[in-house]
Amino acid sequence: SAVNDASEKSKRESVEESREERIDRLSRAPDAGELMSRRDGVSIMTQQASEVTDARKIVKGNSIPAEEFEAKNRDKIHRPKS
Repeated sequence: SAVNDASEKSKRESVEESREERIDRLSRAPDAGELMSRRDGVSIMTQQASEVTDARKIVKGNSIPAEEFEAKNRDKIHRPKS
């Protein structure tokens, strides 16, 4: 019975991880783009790629300040000259 309890405990510990451990694990993983492929003109996202992008959103946040967006996309923003 003690052996069975020990194996159950090790199974649980291998599955459960803290938020910090998950972020560390996913940050060491390949970039999300390496886990995606194209098939018949459609991008296929694997579960691993989805986890990477989700973790990145948690760490970096979903939105960036307007100034940062403008700096990154200056060449793509069209402003008519008046």
